[in-house]
Amino acid sequence: HLLPIDGIKCNSASNQIEALGIFETNIIFPHINGNLRITVEFVVMENRSSTQFILGNDYLIIQITVTKVAEVNLELERFKSEQLNEAEISLHLTDNWENELSALLYDHKEEFASDKEPLGAIIGHEVDILLNIERPHPPPLRRPAYPASPKSREALEIHVKEVLDLGAIRKVGHNEEVEITTPVIVAWHNGKYSKWLATLQL
Repeated sequence: HLLPIDGIKCNSASNQIEALGIFETNIIFPHINGNLRITVEFVVMENRSSTQFILGNDYLIIQITVTKVAEVNLELERFKSEQLNEAEISLHLTDNWENELSALLYDHKEEFASDKEPLGAIIGHEVDILLNIERPHPPPLRRPAYPASPKSREALEIHVKEVLDLGAIRKVGHNEEVEITTPVIVAWHNGKYSKWLATLQL
């Protein structure tokens, strides 16, 4: 039912609008610190041709303070969606703690791996491995090789190529003798290749 509206003239940019009546309703804005309830009045127009819908409140009846809108860091959001999309963050963290953690990782993102500089090949943070060349040399460790599954072999070939392209390792020459063996264990996560684990035995 429309409430009567008397003595009010409404005009648009082109002509005068005839108001038929008012209906009153409540709008509730949910919030963690308590819901905000606002009583609003809508004016029904007869000859209004525009499809716009205007929502407002009477400032003489109710006054609310609109808090400052938080600025969105687009670079941080991109970092979270691209770099942290596969990260497993504890479910026990609150939203504030998770946001602080994401901001901390973003501020120090240069210290972590990237597509161009994966861990172990970060420019400026190279690690030299000093081999024991003094006598007596440790005895060579010999272990028989066994074939990997086709799935593991495919994952290893892809990863070895990535490490070769980075220059972190190189291929051994045909006549070169290297007394280093590297047992490799392929780690899988949710059915997808995650990483490989290797230990150098000198």
